[in-house]
Amino acid sequence: VFLCSMVIPFLKLVCQLLVLLCIRWQRYQVVGLHLYRLYHHLREWGMLEVYLMGILVSIVKLIDLADLHLGIGLACFIGLLLSQVWLEVTMSPHQVWDALDEGGHASESA
Repeated sequence: VFLCSMVIPFLKLVCQLLVLLCIRWQRYQVVGLHLYRLYHHLREWGMLEVYLMGILVSIVKLIDLADLHLGIGLACFIGLLLSQVWLEVTMSPHQVWDALDEGGHASESA
């Protein structure tokens, strides 16, 4: 649970940040390519949506049996989920691959 709900999403965010920095600075494209491949492999392990569905089902089932207080942890979890979804939608894989590939060819020919 710790790996799929905290470590993998954190690694995905770090990989996305470093890939975007490689594209922005137009340096280290080879590292950016490796990080973006790693990001695509990590996508299968980040199961935040599954955990959110489990949380929602447990809230619905337990609302009559217990006194539930939804706190800052749930808000942070939903914020992480929304940021992951936003990054998935806005980062076009084709544009990222093209930007990394163009920079790699430019540095090889120089």
